[in-house]
Amino acid sequence: MRPRHQSCGSERHYTRGFTKVAFKLHIAKSSWLFFSLLLLLLGAHASSRIVPSPADRAAGRAIAAHARAKNWQAALRLLRSLDSRANTVHYNSAIHACARSTQWTSALELFQEMLDQSGTNEAASSRAPSPDVISFTSTMAALLHAPNSAASRAALTLLRRIQEYLGEEAECTACFNAAITACGRAHDWEAALSLLREMQQQGPAPNVVSFNSAINAMGISRRWQTALALLQEAMDHGLEPDVVTYSSVISACSKSGEWQQALRILREMAEAGVAPNEVSYSAAISACEPSGEWVMAQRLLLEMPKVGLSPGVFAYCSAIAAASKGGAWREAIKLLLRMRRVGVAPNTATCNAAIDACAKSAEWQGGPRVLRR
Repeated sequence: MRPRHQSCGSERHYTRGFTKVAFKLHIAKSSWLFFSLLLLLLGAHASSRIVPSPADRAAGRAIAAHARAKNWQAALRLLRSLDSRANTVHYNSAIHACARSTQWTSALELFQEMLDQSGTNEAASSRAPSPDVISFTSTMAALLHAPNSAASRAALTLLRRIQEYLGEEAECTACFNAAITACGRAHDWEAALSLLREMQQQGPAPNVVSFNSAINAMGISRRWQTALALLQEAMDHGLEPDVVTYSSVISACSKSGEWQQALRILREMAEAGVAPNEVSYSAAISACEPSGEWVMAQRLLLEMPKVGLSPGVFAYCSAIAAASKGGAWREAIKLLLRMRRVGVAPNTATCNAAIDACAKSAEWQGGPRVLRR
């Protein structure tokens, strides 16, 4: 039997219109902003089809406020108080509240509840909550807090459920991208790569965000060679890598200590006309840490202001750690003092790296000086 809900052409066009921007925010680890944007746009879209009452609008705003405050219990209580008045936007906001509060099991339950209700409420009630792309991606965000063993399996199950529900005609690139991200965070790089291959062979066609998600998954599992291959593959398919693509590859190399590869990609992205950002440089500096390449780390750190970037605490910490690994305790202390001069507050990890540099060089007197300053 054909699924009850089918995404019409205008809905698919609407989804594609904001998915690219929203997922860039997600990959940049601004998850709360990503899902807030999705919910805001969904609300605007839904309002063009159903005119909610003032009370329903107020309830929607209240649930969204609870989500921002990470008060998932209050969001659920308000959702339950709406009873049959609860619509898709209300449910999506409640799922978002659970996701922000790491309550992944509650998010899954709400999503399943929407599926159950949509199966029993035919066209007799246009207000019946029906799961959509936003419901799926919000639930998928909650899975990022689940144990690795559960997250990957649940992500794949959710993807199949939403595919079955939306039907064969529905293009759900955003759904696949979210599933790839969830599998990657669960250290299941094979599942993430398999989903990308499925998109290439069966559709929907992967976009830059799809490759970004897969490359990030490879980095998390320290598969830097595969990350490099995916970068080349994206370009071979006519896609234009963006700053997220390149930064994800640099990060993948960094996690494996491949500082030469990280530096090469950093230079290549600039040559391709993609301006590196703080994340790009910080990841390249971090790649220098395992092998103690403190000279290159400092060079990159000094290069950042020249291209209009301000090194943050992570960049300084990585450079100090590289100096520690390379036995350059004086340089570690100088970097710590410099970051204080430029107004970057050291954190515990930064101070520990500087102290470690002194300890490794038998300059134990330097440790107390670091703490006093």
